[in-house]
Amino acid sequence: MIFQWQAFRDFGHNTTVYTTGNYLATQGGYNHVLRSATAINQPLTAYNAIQDKYLLQAGVSHPIPAIKDLSVTFGPRMEGVPAAATTSTSSNWEASCPPRPSWMTRATSWPASLAKPAPKK
Repeated sequence: MIFQWQAFRDFGHNTTVYTTGNYLATQGGYNHVLRSATAINQPLTAYNAIQDKYLLQAGVSHPIPAIKDLSVTFGPRMEGVPAAATTSTSSNWEASCPPRPSWMTRATSWPASLAKPAPKK
């Protein structure tokens, strides 16, 4: 089951604030991929589980007046799996805050993004 949302608000002067996200809820189970060679001895945790996933994003979008049809979006993005779905002690999410240029015409949109995950503490 997929849950999605989007919200936009115009703040004037061609500036738009937005939020978007989605949550992919699965019915559980496993994908028949063995976690490790020795994991077969532990039948409850031997295989990788199918996990829920989420993506949250918010930011500000503003057109670049000097270049027709070009705008820039900036805001944080976070994605991962819920903590209850993992058996690992390592972190299960990533966050980034990349600027995203987007060139848009009436028929086509060409977004671009280059991001490096934020350092985890």
